[in-house]
Amino acid sequence: MTAQPPCPQCSGTEGVRMARQLHEDRSEPAADLRRELLAPPPAPFEGADGREWSIASRVLFGIGGFTVFGALMRMVNAANSANMAGDPSLAPDPYQSYVGLAVAVVLFAVAAALRCVRSSRDNAAQARHNAVNRQAWAGRMQVWEQARVCLTCRGAFFPEGVLRAGLGASPLIALDQFPLMVVTMAERVREPVS
Repeated sequence: MTAQPPCPQCSGTEGVRMARQLHEDRSEPAADLRRELLAPPPAPFEGADGREWSIASRVLFGIGGFTVFGALMRMVNAANSANMAGDPSLAPDPYQSYVGLAVAVVLFAVAAALRCVRSSRDNAAQARHNAVNRQAWAGRMQVWEQARVCLTCRGAFFPEGVLRAGLGASPLIALDQFPLMVVTMAERVREPVS
């Protein structure tokens, strides 16, 4: 085992362990330590792709559905009227029903086109968002790998220079603040050196 840096509070080294070691190794003598606080940062959630229908697409599909229903009902009425009257010349014009079906097809095509445009735009935005989340998570993991825990003082810290050259040691923090500290330190490490 390599020599650990001293705790910033008690200056001891015998109770200092890596956070990863304490989280993964259950045989480590820390019975009352809440190990779930030392867990690595959660992996980023990969957002859903743009498979949702926009409101405009839904409305167009609804109107198209009603148009198809109306056109089919008109065709049925035209056929019934011709049969009941016995004279086909008295029946309503069935071509009006075909126009209704053509309008419905156009509405369905426009709704599908709107969905495709929205889907591609949403997928591109989601891909950019996922890339940023993965990059931030990688930075948090690098910080978490360097965290130390003092079993004597029951706190976590980052030794001087382990995260970035010139970055001083962190103070000892309570273990319930450790997950937030990992995020904060990852952001500090990404900041440009002034």
